[in-house]
Amino acid sequence: MTNRIRAVYTKYHDYIYDPAVPLKDRAFILFSTTVLIALFMAIPSGMIMREPLTATLSTLVGALLFTAYVAITIRRGTIARARVEISLVLVFVFLPVMFSVTFERQDNRITVRTENAGISIRNTSDIRGEPAELYVSLSGDQCALTNIRITEGQTDA
Repeated sequence: MTNRIRAVYTKYHDYIYDPAVPLKDRAFILFSTTVLIALFMAIPSGMIMREPLTATLSTLVGALLFTAYVAITIRRGTIARARVEISLVLVFVFLPVMFSVTFERQDNRITVRTENAGISIRNTSDIRGEPAELYVSLSGDQCALTNIRITEGQTDA
């Protein structure tokens, strides 16, 4: 097992420092490795911080698929195409799964929870009076809001 790890490390090291390999390809491998390490480290961190199971599972699935895809890309030599495809998957699939906003109303108390990449923020507001209806506005000042789902009557335990 140690010989196999050493061989992979040597091959990785030689690839990163090989001047014959285009800089974009070497940077892709280097950044992909960094992201993969961060993703695999986020899994136990999410479990320790008691993230929702869906967030932890999506991180695990994303890390495994990303690892397989990078390995296949390296073997086939299609790194240029992979850079574009991975960027699209991260922006349109993986990042929306990792972000959530939840609104909960109990009598005159409104609780807003937001979670993004393992960082959770909770804000509780007490409403004075007895409003018949309560409206919420979401705005994307410096971002696009996508994949919005509205559900009623569900609460997180």
